[in-house]
Amino acid sequence: LGGSGVALRAGAAVGLVPGVAPALALAAHVSVAPPVQITAEATWLPETRTTDARFGFGLAALSLGACWVPLRGAMVDLAACAALLRAHPG
Repeated sequence: LGGSGVALRAGAAVGLVPGVAPALALAAHVSVAPPVQITAEATWLPETRTTDARFGFGLAALSLGACWVPLRGAMVDLAACAALLRAHPG
């Protein structure tokens, strides 16, 4: 969580849409003061169909938040974060 950074994440989502779906996220953080960071993230899960193919569900979400980072270490940071999330079902 130190300084500023951008990360592209890929993984699998279970339980948010039918079955297992691929998931992509683009996240960024910027330090605005030594213990405070602003965070932003965009997450996307493509539409997946139910087993009977009658319905499809996907998800796109944006979040904006802040973190207080009272402890920074070489391998681990301790942070308390809060974010507003805006989700749009696909």
